[in-house]
Amino acid sequence: VQKQYGDLAIGAPAGGNVPVTWLGCPCVTLQTRTSLTSGSWTDLPETDSASATNVSAADAQRYFRLQKRFVP
Repeated sequence: VQKQYGDLAIGAPAGGNVPVTWLGCPCVTLQTRTSLTSGSWTDLPETDSASATNVSAADAQRYFRLQKRFVP
């Protein structure tokens, strides 16, 4: 849970997808990576300022975080 940006939650798989939701905030993007302790976080640019997305159940073995970017 990241209270600064809202509650990040992973839902139950449905129809081959896993819902990921949070309270939307401008300039906040969902990021993912396969290891909690190593590797680079990858932005999911379609989630910028959004509040939900669906992730393929095949990719569900990932870690997620919300990252706030600076406003230019």
